[in-house]
Amino acid sequence: MRLKKVFCTTKRTRLHQLSDILTIAILSVIAGGNGWEDMELYGVSKQAWLSTFLALPNGIPSEDKYDESSSAFNQNNLKNALNFGLNNSSTIWVSR
Repeated sequence: MRLKKVFCTTKRTRLHQLSDILTIAILSVIAGGNGWEDMELYGVSKQAWLSTFLALPNGIPSEDKYDESSSAFNQNNLKNALNFGLNNSSTIWVSR
């Protein structure tokens, strides 16, 4: 699955990279998050760590940004890619 470089805007004209939004969303769900608000709270609480590997040009996206961004990709394709990665994680992590 290839992700295009997509920028999302809000009424406040903040730009966020879709790759940053998806990464925070996925990590939030793995950590037990349940919904858009949890994704924002996870991002805010882990911002120092996330900023070591994400661009975050305008900080952590707000909860409405996750909702808006969900329409930018095919959710079935993302679900299939995540399931594949989880089902094959031992192979992915062990092989070099």
